[in-house]
Amino acid sequence: MKKKALAFAAAACAFGMLLSGCGSSNGDSTADKGSNVITAYNSEPQNPLIPGDCNETGGGKPLDLLFARLISFDAKGNASNEVAESIKSNDDATQYTIKLKDGWKFTDGTPVTAESFTKAWSYTANAKNAQLGSSFFSTIKGYDKLQDGDKLKGDEQLEGLKVVNDHEFTVDLNRSDSVFAIKVGYTAFAPLPESFFKDPKAFGEKPVGNGPYKFQSWDHDNQIVLVKNPDYKGNEDVKNDGVTFKVYTDDSAAYRDIQAGNLVYKTLVHTADCKNGCILTGTKVPAILTSRSDSFQTKVNSIALAAVVAAGLDQ
Repeated sequence: MKKKALAFAAAACAFGMLLSGCGSSNGDSTADKGSNVITAYNSEPQNPLIPGDCNETGGGKPLDLLFARLISFDAKGNASNEVAESIKSNDDATQYTIKLKDGWKFTDGTPVTAESFTKAWSYTANAKNAQLGSSFFSTIKGYDKLQDGDKLKGDEQLEGLKVVNDHEFTVDLNRSDSVFAIKVGYTAFAPLPESFFKDPKAFGEKPVGNGPYKFQSWDHDNQIVLVKNPDYKGNEDVKNDGVTFKVYTDDSAAYRDIQAGNLVYKTLVHTADCKNGCILTGTKVPAILTSRSDSFQTKVNSIALAAVVAAGLDQ
C-alpha cells in the first residue's frame, strides 16, 4: 500500500507544482468574471479532505494545494525547507530535531506550531481513527502501542514525538531512517489546526490549511473550488487566483471540454482520445508523457517533468 501511496504523492505533487506556474484563465469559472482561475479535471474524492486519510488523486490534488508541509520540492525535484526552518538528524538517523519558521498561519488565522504537527501525526497514526495514511508513521517510536483500536480513545499521542516549544519538536524513531526528512513532504505529514480535532467530520467537508490555496466550496460529484491564499508565505510562486476542480466520471467528456476550452488541465486522457496516454493541459500547452512507477523516486521525476510544462503555462 505504501508504494501505491507514494506513487499517488508523485502525481499530486507534480500537479501542484504545475499549477504554481499557471497563469491561464477560464471564462466559465465559478470565480468572478475576469479573474485568473484554473479549471482542472478531477475525480470525486473517495474520503473527506483530511491529509492523513487520503491515498488517491481525487482527494490528493486539492489537499496538495491546501496544505504546506515541512518541506517542498523545487523544479529539479530537490527538497527545500518550507514550514521547516531546519530538520537535523543524529548520527544514526534515529532522532530528528525539527525547527519551524516563525509566522506561518492556517487560513482560519491560528498559528502553525510544533503541536500542529505532533497532534496531526499522532491522530493519523492512531488506529482508533482509521486513517489511510497511518502506516507512514510506523517508524516513529510508540507507533505499535497505537495499533489496538479497541483499547484506544483516539487522542493518544505517539511516544516518539516531543514538543520543545511552539517552534521546535523532536522525533524519536524505532529504527534508523535516513530518508525521514524527505518523507515528511508527503501529504499525510501536513499540520492540522485545532479546529480539526474539535470536529474532524466537519473539517473534512471544509478543510482549513496553510498552503498556497484555501478552500472555498465542495459541491459533491460536481466541483471543488479553491482560491489563492493571500497569506501563504511558502516556496511556491502562485500566478493565478484559484483552482476549480471539475469532477468527471467520463474521460471522453473531459477531453471534449478541453477541446471546447472549458477545461484547462486534465491529468490523463482516455486512451480512446489520446494514442500515447498523455497529459493534456489545453491548446497552448504541449502534451507530455506520463511516468507510472510505484517508487518514491517517481516523485522527483514527476516534479521535474511537470516543471517543464509549467514553464509554458503563462498565458
